[in-house]
Amino acid sequence: MDFLQAVDKLADLMEWYRDEQTGGADRLTKRESLILSLLESGDLGIMQIVERVNTHCNTSEATISYTLKRLFASKRYVKKYIDPQNQRITMVRLTKRGRDALGEERQHRKERFVALRAALDLKPDEEKFVVRLLSRAMKRFDQLTTTDVMS
Repeated sequence: MDFLQAVDKLADLMEWYRDEQTGGADRLTKRESLILSLLESGDLGIMQIVERVNTHCNTSEATISYTLKRLFASKRYVKKYIDPQNQRITMVRLTKRGRDALGEERQHRKERFVALRAALDLKPDEEKFVVRLLSRAMKRFDQLTTTDVMS
């Protein structure tokens, strides 16, 4: 098995483990999780959400609006209201249900990574080496994301 096959297989196994954790229940997408995380610190206008999501990943305004609509109408994880200071602005607030879903998603994620760490059974020096490799990859992805957003 080469590197790409190993990473692909690990990703499949982690996805399977995630499905097992949630029992096939409706779960948050990465984009939904990001939006809910942004709203944890307070209410935001839709355009503020679009701008902040785009600092993390290059996503169209239409895609973000669709995601917000699903979070509002289908899942009831956010609440929309008109800004009393400026009635042209629609504000978005995280609901208790959304906060609970985000907390559950984070807990499942933590459990998956604890399981991965146990499965790797790394010695301390091996773990430090893996952390250095992952840090290098994260730095590179940050550079790619910043470059994509800037262009």
